[in-house]
Amino acid sequence: MFAEIDRGRPPLGLTLALAALGAASVELAVCGMTQTTTLALVRVGVLVAAMLTAFVLLGRRRVERGGVPTRRESIVLVAIAVLPLLWHPARVAVFGGGVMPETMLLEGLRNLGLGLAALSRRRLARRLAAVVALFGVVVGSSLVEGPTMTAMAGAFAVLGAAWLLAGYWSGLPAWASTSTGGRPSLTGATTALAVAAVVPALALIGPSTAASALLGLVPTSGGSDWSAPEARSGVGDGPNEVDARDSADSVGFSQSEVYLETDQPSLYDAFNDTFGEPIKKKAQEKAIAMAPTEIQRRREHPHEDHRAGREFSTHRKPPGPRDPPGAEADALLYVRGRAPAHLRLVAYDTFDGESWVEGQSSSGGATLRTEVRESPWLVIEALDHPFLSGRVTHRIKVGRLETASIPSPAHLKRFRVGSVNRVDFYEWSQPGVLRMSGRTIPPGTVIDTEVRSPIPESLRRLTIPERPSYAFARHCESPPVSGLLDRLAAEWTAGVPRGWGQVEAVVARLRGHCEHDRSATPPEGCPDVMAHFLGRARRGPDYLFATAAALMLRSLGYPTRVVGGLYVDPRRYDTHARHVAVTSDDAHLWVEVQVPGGEWVAVEPTPGFELMAPAYSPLDLLRAGLASAAWWAGRNVAVLAMLAIGLGLLAWCRHQVLDRCWTIAWRLSTPARGPSRVVLATLRLVERRASWAGRGRTTGQTPSRWCDALVASAPTELVNDLRELIRLAQWSAYAPGPLPGGVESLVICRRVVRGWTLRTFRAMTPHAHPTREFAS
Repeated sequence: MFAEIDRGRPPLGLTLALAALGAASVELAVCGMTQTTTLALVRVGVLVAAMLTAFVLLGRRRVERGGVPTRRESIVLVAIAVLPLLWHPARVAVFGGGVMPETMLLEGLRNLGLGLAALSRRRLARRLAAVVALFGVVVGSSLVEGPTMTAMAGAFAVLGAAWLLAGYWSGLPAWASTSTGGRPSLTGATTALAVAAVVPALALIGPSTAASALLGLVPTSGGSDWSAPEARSGVGDGPNEVDARDSADSVGFSQSEVYLETDQPSLYDAFNDTFGEPIKKKAQEKAIAMAPTEIQRRREHPHEDHRAGREFSTHRKPPGPRDPPGAEADALLYVRGRAPAHLRLVAYDTFDGESWVEGQSSSGGATLRTEVRESPWLVIEALDHPFLSGRVTHRIKVGRLETASIPSPAHLKRFRVGSVNRVDFYEWSQPGVLRMSGRTIPPGTVIDTEVRSPIPESLRRLTIPERPSYAFARHCESPPVSGLLDRLAAEWTAGVPRGWGQVEAVVARLRGHCEHDRSATPPEGCPDVMAHFLGRARRGPDYLFATAAALMLRSLGYPTRVVGGLYVDPRRYDTHARHVAVTSDDAHLWVEVQVPGGEWVAVEPTPGFELMAPAYSPLDLLRAGLASAAWWAGRNVAVLAMLAIGLGLLAWCRHQVLDRCWTIAWRLSTPARGPSRVVLATLRLVERRASWAGRGRTTGQTPSRWCDALVASAPTELVNDLRELIRLAQWSAYAPGPLPGGVESLVICRRVVRGWTLRTFRAMTPHAHPTREFAS
């Protein structure tokens, strides 16, 4: 009946929220160029707090709602908008450094939006604040990628729609009729909520094909089987995406068919640059002289062999002096995605006491297939392992690295290499290591990968038998080397049950036993490299850590292999380009352990290098949360019992607690409000008390009739005060002029709040009909 009481109230709260989202979006864009996301959120929090403080201080004086900002307010707005244009040049002149013009302009836009929001009690400032916030979110969405920006853009869309509705509603005349046809149907709302709940659930728990099909319905996704002209992402990228048309020298991550044909370093060149050249044996071999006619001279270099048989020697010379870090254009790869990460390129199975030898070509039971028709994505079909959880994506652009292997983290599930979507273009080098058949990957190629993440908690629950039947003998055998390996392995795992816990124990103790030093290579002619590394030097390069860990675990009956590749170091992350440049200094070796099911899981024995943090799926997060809650509940039964008793008492006395809170809020807000708003707030408080006591106003009942129904069971002086309050509320809602007798109205409001308490309503005989709040 009185739903139009607040019809003239502008949407101030929504305006402040929109301005805060716009400022946060701009701040993310600014800090994305120079700083981190955490710093952006801290800075915007300080600025929003300053804006709210100014809004509260300005609200203490009466402002005409239909007015425009005064001359003084306009000068202040211009000043805070141009402040970054003055501050940054002065800072650069005094302290040095530099600043981008875009940063100064965006900060000026942010300041202008917050200043307008502080003046949002004025209609013009309120509308301009919403427009500036919209522009800030658009700018932020175009410059920033990630879930934070996506969440803020979605929140802005919802709040923006509510702001438009509130603005339209507040602009309607007070005499406009309202609908009194009862409650609206909930069918539409129920259907929308059901769809909103079912679609994400299918995308999360369904198979990858279902998730891909659902993603094809998202606007600008490009679909799954065709390309859209305006698509910016998805399986079918649109033709408007920027490609390298004439040169592949760019480090951009867009797909392009332009590649470089130059002499590039291979993985073994990177190994030699990083770890030093292998020590060649000085041996004399017998030979028989042959006639020149019996010798065929090759006119070209022999073709590089990408198959098994290549070695990595643990007897190497110290690496030569390193050049200063070169330009980013000299990088082997450029990686965008989660870091740190280990990119597999080669796997070594057999150790002869001096060198590791690459394993034989094998798929490990995995097969390749095209994801969907005409799709550039290929899917690896293999056993589904329970210890693999969330999905992690990387985008890798090949720079100066010459390799046939697909650089990818472990547990690869789907990938694409440019536009090459034919299965016969790929072959397996070793289990888990995929390569192109008969050629290397051209520089400039962009590779997209999607891998599954292993969960340490699930690995610890696995049962790993000694000398397991699923492993090949070459993965468990080791030559007779120093007995120090076996003794340390047994000592470090004493008292640890067999399983992944022993693997973690060996790795952790090895990381603390020795120090990583690439220049600390064993002396030439050392008869026992492992004894020198573990017993005397206790420092060395990462290939010695990997060798020691692999041999120790083999002595305990765990199948292992040494894997070589590249380490994506998060310390090399470029905040401007948003990628990690991987150079030859990032050549690295680590260890993988074969678990039941045949899957190889990486462990990192070298200190200073870390594995990628586990990525949990939503279902695993839910399970972990429930398990953690159950464990905590079992250890805190007494606390939970006391908490349950407290919650029960709170539920029993909830109306008293709510009444006390609303009364305190009414008293705190009274000094900052005008008489009309105080009267309306008082009537809302009284109606809440009546509703909690079962004496609330029914649907369709006017406030005057509701008051008459209370006369029979209430004191006369209380009824008179309530009637006077209702009369003042009607005047405040509909009268064009200000409320007469402002001081007297405040006295009446205080008497009503003191007299019509929750206990007063409960002392009356309750009605047996539904209630509703007044002026809700």
